[in-house]
Amino acid sequence: MNADTISIIISVITVGVAVGAIQIAGLRQLREEIRLGFKEARAHTDQCFKEARAHTDQ
Repeated sequence: MNADTISIIISVITVGVAVGAIQIAGLRQLREEIRLGFKEARAHTDQCFKEARAHTDQ
């Protein structure tokens, strides 16, 4: 192998690692957004049930 071939291989590996890191970061962000969405939806549902119970208790 000559120096050019080794340089190309190292470049391809570096780009692959960078793309993998970006994908992992994106998946973490997506997972966090989904978790927060479920948390907000649950809080809204809980509030609706509390209001419904308060209305029926009157």
